[in-house]
Amino acid sequence: MLEIYYVLRYLLAIIFLVSGLPKIIRIRNFAEAIREYNILPKYLVLPFAYLSSWIELLAAMALAFGYYVIWAELVLVPLLISYGIAIGINLYRKADLNCHCFEGLGESKLTFATLMRAMFLLGANLFVFANDFGIFGTSYKTISILNLVVYAGLVLVLLLLIELTQRGLIIAEKVKKEYGF
Repeated sequence: MLEIYYVLRYLLAIIFLVSGLPKIIRIRNFAEAIREYNILPKYLVLPFAYLSSWIELLAAMALAFGYYVIWAELVLVPLLISYGIAIGINLYRKADLNCHCFEGLGESKLTFATLMRAMFLLGANLFVFANDFGIFGTSYKTISILNLVVYAGLVLVLLLLIELTQRGLIIAEKVKKEYGF
């Protein structure tokens, strides 16, 4: 169980680092992306863009270095819930939007897989949070460099699988539209 804890904790750290940093660098683009989702009032878009991108980056650092991990998890829960709600609403609206999850690192359309990815991240965060409180009977232990390398490899494979699933769904949607399946 402890191995799963570290895999998920470092996976969350990597994902939020990779997604938060480009959003901070291109904050105006990210604010425009939030506006496209058409959920927040205009006057809240820029503050939410700043706040959410910095939460992602600071939480990533906390998770990676093991300091203030519980606080990082606590602030990520409402953020991930808000992302999930925004994605769900726009899927319901059938809005043709880009995800903007990893701002500036390539575009991907908003699909059901995007919602599942957000829910996976929420579940992973809650699992890490539960472990930090000892709900599953685990305790803090050190982790070897070899295990860290293996976990990093697993994280990369998981991210690749998520991306391939996302792209596969986009291709399937294009085929469906083109050939009328």
